[in-house]
Amino acid sequence: FFRERIEQAKADDTATSWEQQLAQVFDYTSWRQFVVKVDRANGAGKPISVCGDMAGDPAFTWVLLGLGVRNISMSPRLVPAVKSIVGASRLDEMEALVARVLPLRSETEVEDLVMGVMRERFPLEVDSTEKV
Repeated sequence: FFRERIEQAKADDTATSWEQQLAQVFDYTSWRQFVVKVDRANGAGKPISVCGDMAGDPAFTWVLLGLGVRNISMSPRLVPAVKSIVGASRLDEMEALVARVLPLRSETEVEDLVMGVMRERFPLEVDSTEKV
C-alpha cells in the first residue's frame, strides 16, 4: 500500500520536493485511517468528535457529517459558514458525497471532488473561509 502511494507521489507533478511528496502520501494515509476510525466508532455506537482545521472547514462539513461525525468543534469565526451549510443540507446529500469520496485513491481526487461539489453548492461559505 505505502509503496504504491509513494510511487504515486513521486509521479505527481504538484509537489516540488520529496518532503512534499511524502507528506501527500501520509496525508492520504491519515485520511484513510480517520475514515476507518470513524466507521469503527459508529459501528460500536460510540460518538466521535472532531475539532480543529478540518472540523471548521466548510468544504468538509458534508464529509464529516456524512461519515457519521456528529460533534464538531471549531474556531468561533468559522461557525457561521458551517452553520449555514448544515442548515441548508440534508443528511442523504452528505452521505451521497461520502459514497463518491470513499473509492477515490488519492488526496488530490478527494479534494477535487469535495471542493467542486461544495463550491458549486455553497460558494459564499466555502470562499469566505479561504480568504481568512
